Order: sequence, then C-alpha cells, then structure tokens
Amino acid sequence: VTNRTLTVGLAYFAKSKEADMQWSNVCAATLIIITPLLLAFFIMQKQFMNSFVSAGVKE
Repeated sequence: VTNRTLTVGLAYFAKSKEADMQWSNVCAATLIIITPLLLAFFIMQKQFMNSFVSAGVKE
C-alpha cells in the first residue's frame, strides 16, 4: 500500500476498470475532498481578495 494524496487516490479509483463502478461513491468522495477547501476559501475570501489587489498595485 502506497501513500497518495486524496486527489491522486480518487483519480486511481475513478479510472479503475471495474464493470460495476459506483459513481455515487466517486461523487461523495469528491464532495468530501473539496468541502474543506471551499470552506477555507469562503471564510478567508476577504483576505484572499485583498492580497491579490495589493499585489497588483504598484506604487
């Protein structure tokens, strides 16, 4: 068993050649993986936008 990131493991799982692929499991895993990232973005959205704006302004 090798250690992989969640997205790489999900890609291997989704590309497996099993005839009875359970796409509901793939969709559920995708939702579990992306939810913390979206929460972090929405909580820190103001800081993200301010850093992009300040990085683009030259004085």
